[in-house]
Amino acid sequence: MSILDIIKTPYTAFLNWRDFNIFKKKIGSFAKGSRLVIFDIDNTITCTWPSLLVTYPNEKSRVLSLAVNLNCLSYLKEKISNENYKVFFLSHRSFKIKQCTIDWLTSVLDFDANEKVFFTSSPKMKLNYLEFASARIGNIEFIDDLSFNHEKGARLLYDEVINKVRGFNNVEYKGVDFLEKLDDENYYFKSRI
Repeated sequence: MSILDIIKTPYTAFLNWRDFNIFKKKIGSFAKGSRLVIFDIDNTITCTWPSLLVTYPNEKSRVLSLAVNLNCLSYLKEKISNENYKVFFLSHRSFKIKQCTIDWLTSVLDFDANEKVFFTSSPKMKLNYLEFASARIGNIEFIDDLSFNHEKGARLLYDEVINKVRGFNNVEYKGVDFLEKLDDENYYFKSRI
């Protein structure tokens, strides 16, 4: 085990802790009766998996050139423009690409995504966010494919996580079926390198 491996785990744990605590603070500041919409990023707002089959100079270049699911983008912009909704992004991504993810979202949405983007080191950790928010906010819409393995030819679902999400009383889960109806492969690829 290298020194980098020894340092990496506690650092990632710290970043998870930090993002979750910022999220809790934000949720705590919302007025009672607020409506919260939480969007995933990969294979939800973006069509990420094809980018994993292409070689890029670096990870930042890949992230900044992701395809956008147009109808999902329209749906998201509709929520952002409605002052009755608070919109957050919750993604299982490497913390190393958090700033370029924020930059990408800001450019695609024409909206300041700073302080609205939260990362987790596993899909299962999203449950902590939903559990906390659902105890404080009466109406939560959660849009997330909760899937993986597309680039290997067979999409798989995080069934255990999906079942737990569906168990939250005040969380309306919109997953793969919703996203497929919404976008039906209506993507564009726009380079932002």
